[in-house]
Amino acid sequence: SGADLHLELRLRDRYGLGREPGDKASRLLVVEQDRQVEQVLVFKAVGSTPESARQQLQQVLAWIMVDHQQRYEGLRRAQEKHLAGLRTHIDLIRKQLEQTGPPIGGGRDRTETMMALLVQGQLRIALSDALARENQLTLGLSDSFSYPTRVIQEPDLPAAAAGPGLPFFIVS
Repeated sequence: SGADLHLELRLRDRYGLGREPGDKASRLLVVEQDRQVEQVLVFKAVGSTPESARQQLQQVLAWIMVDHQQRYEGLRRAQEKHLAGLRTHIDLIRKQLEQTGPPIGGGRDRTETMMALLVQGQLRIALSDALARENQLTLGLSDSFSYPTRVIQEPDLPAAAAGPGLPFFIVS
């Protein structure tokens, strides 16, 4: 996806993603999307020693976690600010509905009654739309749908020294 590509490009600039280790220094080699869970990324690194590869992955993980936490908090604050503004707008619509009063009676002639009905209908539609947006934003901010990146498995070394692939997983 676009977000994964953006992360991959930033990692390439910072850590040499996709490059072979010419100087035997630790390098992040691959970022792959998990085949079974779309939101899981798999990172693999090589190093002059298994421990250097693990340290490289831990550095990458720490950088990603800080970067994603800052982005998550910024987006969440923006959504919460938007939700607060939307709730203010909903209150304003409700006050306007109260101020228009009952559309029939109260000494109104037919034209005034028709105008009041029209205004109230438009206000009710606007209120319904705003309440639907409020519900969407509230649901989107709930813990079920909004959570920061988290580590599923810390970088570890394979049980048998079979090769340079040392995966760890994050959810983006």
